[in-house]
Amino acid sequence: MHYSSKKDTNAVVKVSSFHKSLQWLGAATLSSFALLGYASVDAQTVKVTPTEYADGMRNPLMGLRDRATNADDLAKIPFATVVRKYIYFNELDNNTNDGVAKIKAYTDTAFKDYEKKNIKVIVRVILQFTGSQYYWPSDLPQSARNYESPVLRDRVLKLVDNMGKAWDNDPRIAWVESGLIGQWGEQESPVDIDQPIPNFGNSTWAQILGPAFNAAFKNKKVQVRGPSKWLDTVDFNPGVYWDTYASESSMLNPNYDFNSECVRFNSPLAGNRGERYKTVPQGGEIAYNVGVDQNEVGTDARDTYTTPRHRRYLMNITRKIFTTSLGMEFSTAVGNNLVGSAVWNSVYVGAQELQKALGYRFLIKEFECTSQIGQDRQLSISAKVQNVGSAPFYDKWPLSVVLINPTTKAIEWTSLPLNTNVHT
Repeated sequence: MHYSSKKDTNAVVKVSSFHKSLQWLGAATLSSFALLGYASVDAQTVKVTPTEYADGMRNPLMGLRDRATNADDLAKIPFATVVRKYIYFNELDNNTNDGVAKIKAYTDTAFKDYEKKNIKVIVRVILQFTGSQYYWPSDLPQSARNYESPVLRDRVLKLVDNMGKAWDNDPRIAWVESGLIGQWGEQESPVDIDQPIPNFGNSTWAQILGPAFNAAFKNKKVQVRGPSKWLDTVDFNPGVYWDTYASESSMLNPNYDFNSECVRFNSPLAGNRGERYKTVPQGGEIAYNVGVDQNEVGTDARDTYTTPRHRRYLMNITRKIFTTSLGMEFSTAVGNNLVGSAVWNSVYVGAQELQKALGYRFLIKEFECTSQIGQDRQLSISAKVQNVGSAPFYDKWPLSVVLINPTTKAIEWTSLPLNTNVHT
């Protein structure tokens, strides 16, 4: 494939020898990786075989997920660049006059300075935490405070629409977990997301929410729990959040289609929405007290991080279901142990290994460019890049070529975005 971009002086960048099966990360990483490794030079070209960076990298688009807190504290936690936040419904909509402005104000306060620390947040809005802990709008009539109320349905749809207006183009938001229904927004109790509701003309919440999220979010990805329950939602192709990630009871149940439920991989039930991992992220969290084989996964996050066989088991699952982000809080695993302590160091080693396995990881196998720009003012480059991670790159991201002065490190020139897709 050939791409070109012109600057004012008519210099042209041509990218060639680009293999369809390989994936690009971006110019900034191309530049930094190209400086490392083995180089050969002839009269016309320079070819570099870069050395892979050995560690995991902080990345707000993927990786180990921590709990949302203030930006300064998160910046001190290794890999805590993607976090999750439970948001109570009435924090965003407490009376009918609340709208997009209130959501934006909440976002500015709750996620203050996230962009300065390169942090993105996964948001989940919930109406109920557990048992009797509800977060109804204060002006919602008592008779409407149940999941079968048309009044509540309309209020929920209004909020989803406003969430889209507030968040769909907000760079601080990583993606959106659909949540809303049931305890913790897990969409199964006290009402199941695919349960027909007479007051809704026997429609299910999935049938109602699927089109609403689809209309509200054109840019942000949306995840659901229990994707098989959303199969009949029109034009809605969500990712998955699995709240009992690596659950042994699920994985060994002969009647449980692990791939169909968690990745829609070659499932006849999925139809043209099979292999959804190619377009939407998969993620989740380990519930150590719910169905996991602790001999395989470990007894808690610290045990998983610090025990090599537990990490290997988890990484196998990560690759099996193309996991982008996994909730294993580093801060919880280290507890009160300080940076540099034996426990902290041991957890950090495990976190490095798991971070490398999650999401995408682009390895530049080879980089080649002309050794100098001649009178034709053309620079030709080619690169071979392989994704050795567990999942694709999902975001729409521009790819450009950047020339950096090796002495001053100043950017001397940047091409216009190339006509390519980093996802494919």
